[in-house]
Amino acid sequence: MTFADTLTLPMTLIAPDKQNPGLDTINLNLKWEVMDGASGYEWQVSDNASFSGLLAGLTGNSDSSSVRVTQLNPAAAYYWRVRGK
Repeated sequence: MTFADTLTLPMTLIAPDKQNPGLDTINLNLKWEVMDGASGYEWQVSDNASFSGLLAGLTGNSDSSSVRVTQLNPAAAYYWRVRGK
């Protein structure tokens, strides 16, 4: 018997593009490709690449392949990630 766990594969992030300046920080859409076998997605936004300190209100779950993030600081850099579950 062989079992392939597709949920361990990395997600493909679609938007916004990496290092894209001048984004709408009030109403930003994060988008990713649908992952086969996923019943939902867990997403996180952080102000540091190690995600050592998650920001309040910038983490959650989604049943779709996108989420709208609001109230980001326009003078800050952000990192985001998502995983299928």
